[in-house]
Amino acid sequence: KEVLEKLNEFNMELKVAVSEEGVMYGSVGTKEISEGLEINGFEVERQSIRLPEGAIKELGESIIAIELHAEVIASINLSVIAE
Repeated sequence: KEVLEKLNEFNMELKVAVSEEGVMYGSVGTKEISEGLEINGFEVERQSIRLPEGAIKELGESIIAIELHAEVIASINLSVIAE
């Protein structure tokens, strides 16, 4: 339960490479989100991260759902910003 509360209050920034026009190279998926969470002390399985619309392909903010258990879903605020 403590993990749920910490995740629900968590704001994460991921820096990505962008072209001169500001277009992202590649995308941000469960792997990048999982690694970012791990760096911040959260052990989250990649398959627990819900991206219903697929990988994130644009800069900006998103709310990401993370299923900790069958009935327990946390939400983090993710900001994808240019490097």
